Amino acid sequence: MVFGRAKVAVFIDDCYWHMCPLHFKEPGTRKKFWMAKIQRNVIRDRIVTDALQSAGWHVMRFWEHDVRESPDGVVNLLMAELRQH
Repeated sequence: MVFGRAKVAVFIDDCYWHMCPLHFKEPGTRKKFWMAKIQRNVIRDRIVTDALQSAGWHVMRFWEHDVRESPDGVVNLLMAELRQH
């Protein structure tokens, strides 16, 4: 999600495809192929975050499990950030 006026970008990263430190499990098949793809996702995430921050944006990243376990908590954090901007 993007909140242009506030310059806030929000990402919800899937635990598998973005290597969540709590829930990621390596693939059981075609490990070399899938791990390379997942590693590229992680690298791209860092590049995108750095580029947005360099352009003056505030980047908020949540894990898929954050949204599932506490959607109200995620919304509250987002609303607090938007109020600051």
